[in-house]
Amino acid sequence: MTRVDEWKEVARHYDTTSGSVHVHHRNGKGNAYRFRIPSYDRKLLQRFREILGRGIITTEEKPKGPYYRLEISSLEGTLSVLGKIVPFLDNKRELVIDWIKQYQSPTELRTRLSGN
Repeated sequence: MTRVDEWKEVARHYDTTSGSVHVHHRNGKGNAYRFRIPSYDRKLLQRFREILGRGIITTEEKPKGPYYRLEISSLEGTLSVLGKIVPFLDNKRELVIDWIKQYQSPTELRTRLSGN
């Protein structure tokens, strides 16, 4: 599998599951940024973490069994990952582009969206 194929796989999973990206405004403490990909398959998320080169995996017990989330909780990490997967998104493409535009400087935005 090529590096591009790996990023496509991450993007496809994010795009077709309840993968999310958001910012939480903490009262007077700045913002908390989060990128998440969920799965019941921990091994899948461990592979995605290797592809992304960052993130932590959290666990929550659900009736169907352990539910895992790969999380990146920094603005830099979130923007880096979004920039890599945006070319391969269908369902969440506009949402991700809007998010990148809102939280990235104009110079970084041009670079990221051009794929460089």
